[in-house]
Amino acid sequence: MAEDDEDDRLLTIEAFEESRLLNKLYIVEDGEELLDFYIIKVLMQTPELRLDQD
Repeated sequence: MAEDDEDDRLLTIEAFEESRLLNKLYIVEDGEELLDFYIIKVLMQTPELRLDQD
């Protein structure tokens, strides 16, 4: 999740905790951090999602 407002981030975290969802929640503060996260966490670990494949 990309959210630049700290209060909204805290509300989202609280909602996830209260709902007892088992999903991991990753929060970044802006689009640049989101792209960094995507490249590092997703593309590096799942090469089949890379766009540069033939």
